[in-house]
Amino acid sequence: MEKKSRDQFNNTIAEKEKKLQMIMSSQTFSSREPLTPIVESAKGSNLSAAQNIMEFDENNDEHDDEYELYVEDPQRRLVAYGQIHDLGSNIHNNKMKADEVRVTVVRVVVEDDQVPFPTDEVTTVGEAPKNFIVWPKRLVEGIGRKAFSQKELFPKPKSQPNTQGDILRTLWITAVDVSQPEYVSIEAGVVSLKKVDAVYINQEYIMGMLVSRKISITVMQFYNRYLYTLLRLSERTNKYGLISPLHGSWEEMLQTRIGEGDFECFVAPIYETNWQLMVLCPKYNYVAWFCFMQNRPTKRISTKTALNAYQVMKRTHARQLKKLKWTYPKCCGQGQNAECGLFVMRHMYEIIKLDIVDSFEKVINMNAPYSENDINVVRRHWAEGFLEVMSEK
Repeated sequence: MEKKSRDQFNNTIAEKEKKLQMIMSSQTFSSREPLTPIVESAKGSNLSAAQNIMEFDENNDEHDDEYELYVEDPQRRLVAYGQIHDLGSNIHNNKMKADEVRVTVVRVVVEDDQVPFPTDEVTTVGEAPKNFIVWPKRLVEGIGRKAFSQKELFPKPKSQPNTQGDILRTLWITAVDVSQPEYVSIEAGVVSLKKVDAVYINQEYIMGMLVSRKISITVMQFYNRYLYTLLRLSERTNKYGLISPLHGSWEEMLQTRIGEGDFECFVAPIYETNWQLMVLCPKYNYVAWFCFMQNRPTKRISTKTALNAYQVMKRTHARQLKKLKWTYPKCCGQGQNAECGLFVMRHMYEIIKLDIVDSFEKVINMNAPYSENDINVVRRHWAEGFLEVMSEK
């Protein structure tokens, strides 16, 4: 009986994958969501990207997830992002201890800091890329499929067994059955203290995100739900005000959030000609503007932002209203063929995860572009939330 049930499940999966290939090969997404417009970003890859996602092998000895690598001297701080490698307990003719792990650094944050276990070849973080080095497990934190602070942000979906070990594959299979837009309620507090928001998620939006074809406003709105979960778990919901990216009304949303509480920073994804990210920190008289196409904010955005910032300064009894300082950190994009929306989502995640309220350029101003694994991290975040919603229906 158990074998028959398993065979039936595998046949169902095979049928859905065949249907998925037919959907993707047609390259036509015709469904439209009521109320919320579709927003298209710059051109990206299509079916080849989908195949890369579906071929992910979690049983590989190399963990594709990125991990945060920290040092303590004496304060704990992030110095790099790395990958863990399960290649035995010996490294450089020495046996690793049970509380140590082999890593490679894939992205440097602070290059001059000393690594925990210096060798003849590697003494600083900047020298670490392309080398196997040892790192204490207590100074490694997972930011991919590993949950925040070792806790599950969302329960595993009950109705979608994940036999391949990859949540993105599960999302693909689930998306095949999304023939009508799925209504999803977003709790009060995510983008407004009192208002309960709602979005309609359809097959087109899911497919577009998975193959970097387009990021709709709906996808960006739903990602705020995940970010709010991070803030709630770390008790920082009063520090960052998330702004809903509704097309053409972000100024109104920003004004509403400013009136709701004493936030230190406001995180606002904005769509003009492409996806951009604005982080306004009125208390620090500071605005960080992220645009992967290197476009500067329009005069309308600059003016509206300044007016809203002055509201906060007046309310906090600032002695002198200073001109806002705009900074333009270099973004970790991938050139003109990048899907800007996914990179905006990644930057939003890093800002909130790393608890940044100023000096954004020192943390995010990196020369190396985001890898596919970097982007898959935010895809998985989104997938976890959506599959949780579907499992409850």
